[in-house]
Amino acid sequence: MNDAPIPLSERERIQALLDAGRITPEDADLLFDALGDGDEGATAERAVSAGNKSPTSTARGADTPSGPAHERDETSGPAPHLTPTPPPAPNAPPLPPEVKGEHASGVRGWVKLTGGCGDLHVTVDPDLKAPTFTGEGEVEQQGRDYHLRTPFEWKSNWLAKLRSAVGNLEVRLPEGYGLDLGLFAGDGTIQGVRALRGKFTGGDLTVEGAEHLDLNVTSGDVTMTLRPLRGQQQLRATSGDVTLTFLAGSDVLVSGKATAGSVDLPQGFTRGRGFGTAEFSGVLGEGRAKLELRLIAGSATLRAERPQSSR
Repeated sequence: MNDAPIPLSERERIQALLDAGRITPEDADLLFDALGDGDEGATAERAVSAGNKSPTSTARGADTPSGPAHERDETSGPAPHLTPTPPPAPNAPPLPPEVKGEHASGVRGWVKLTGGCGDLHVTVDPDLKAPTFTGEGEVEQQGRDYHLRTPFEWKSNWLAKLRSAVGNLEVRLPEGYGLDLGLFAGDGTIQGVRALRGKFTGGDLTVEGAEHLDLNVTSGDVTMTLRPLRGQQQLRATSGDVTLTFLAGSDVLVSGKATAGSVDLPQGFTRGRGFGTAEFSGVLGEGRAKLELRLIAGSATLRAERPQSSR
């Protein structure tokens, strides 16, 4: 007889991690969603089997506060398809006047982006007075902030159908504005935006030059170059490999946990091991910023650029 063990499927591996207490029911839900598991009854039963939540409280949206407009609403069905509006720059609302003080992340205001699209590309244009975009959606000014809504309808196996259902989206931000994400998308590229917050769900995400993070990313690999300088920050990534490069001049205390994946750290960082997780920490500069990393079911690579010698 062949006594070799039968290889576990991806869903069975996630279930095993949940049953062993190595990940939370919320983490398991994110991982099952990334695999295209749309059976919410099964999601509720998984949490009950782990002895953590009831079926009612674990179903999507039942135990979470109301979130961005793109999130799935079990009582009212899919989000309505918004009427596309053209986004000519001359008709965009003017930039609000400067006010004393800044957001905690150091930005002048936020551009909130919700809904869904194919690939996302965001850049900064110092000549702009208001955000502009190319694609389907509508923009609304809210004080000194803006809200860009794009159409999205929930479908099972959404990632496979997304690019054919909705076109790509290109967004340009005025200098000094942060990006508040609540988006289902294909791959995302964000260049030169100082601060990022919210949630990105989709394919691979690439970020260049961020200084402040308060971000959740589900599915796909994450590649970032960043220079944190101040404030409390966090990055939570689920179901993809993460590569972070801290640019020269970073001033940050990093603390992190990684579940079910390997960790590669810069020189001077330390590592330990908790229950079912790899824990790590390190300081760059004086550690004025505090960055907490939580990485689930993916490998992590952290790199640190060294200041160039003055010689």
